[in-house]
Amino acid sequence: MAAWLDRTQEPSASSRNCLGGNYQGLWSGGGVACRLEDPGDLRIFWTDSADLIGAIADGPQDDSLIAWWQANCQFVTRR
Repeated sequence: MAAWLDRTQEPSASSRNCLGGNYQGLWSGGGVACRLEDPGDLRIFWTDSADLIGAIADGPQDDSLIAWWQANCQFVTRR
């Protein structure tokens, strides 16, 4: 996973959010990175820093994957 994150560059001026496909940042549980794998295919990788857990979601490069992630990113954390 570290190699995948290394290939995800800092956000460019045109990609300052996950949907842009070249993003690294933070969310309330840890880190999050997004990258385009193929044209139109977005991959989101996120971690839970407290529990040392990582997860990956793949889907279309549109609002549906972002909405899914926002609704489900907490599933890897303790409740």
